[in-house]
Amino acid sequence: MVSLLTLSPHRPRRRWLAPLFGAALVAGLDQAVKRIVLEVRPDIAVIPGLFSVTFGTNTGVAFGLFRGFPLGVTSLGLAMLVGILVYLVRVAPVAGRLERTGLALLLGGAAGNLIDRFRLGYVVDYLDVYVGEYHWPTFNLADSAITVSVALLALGLRRPSSRTAEAPPAGGVGGPWASQP
Repeated sequence: MVSLLTLSPHRPRRRWLAPLFGAALVAGLDQAVKRIVLEVRPDIAVIPGLFSVTFGTNTGVAFGLFRGFPLGVTSLGLAMLVGILVYLVRVAPVAGRLERTGLALLLGGAAGNLIDRFRLGYVVDYLDVYVGEYHWPTFNLADSAITVSVALLALGLRRPSSRTAEAPPAGGVGGPWASQP
């Protein structure tokens, strides 16, 4: 049986520690801000007509989808958190800095929102972006971390990696579908 920590002897074994620390930092900061928001219950127009800090809650997922299924949403969040953690431990040793940063933000954001679900039964939102009467759904620091993580992971996947340069793709140069001369 292969252990989750079985890695190439050429890669450091603990490259997942820094992303794990980063994730804990993101989740901790998210929870600290949410604690303040819960105590103060702000409604502050920071930039009138564009941005406010406003207390809100969300029992669903992104944009309030699936609000009527709190147990399902929490269970899905927990499964995703475990999946991200396993992926982080398996991939971090061979991933670049961009991917590890993306995984740290993803794990921290997911953990921050999951802590809310277990502790409160809903996620605390407080960032409200709008133009006039048109509002983007209220969100929080954890949601922002998740969004940035997706962008970083997408960028990391687009960058050529040293692993792909080591061996040509299956089927020779250009892969099995490359046009033959």
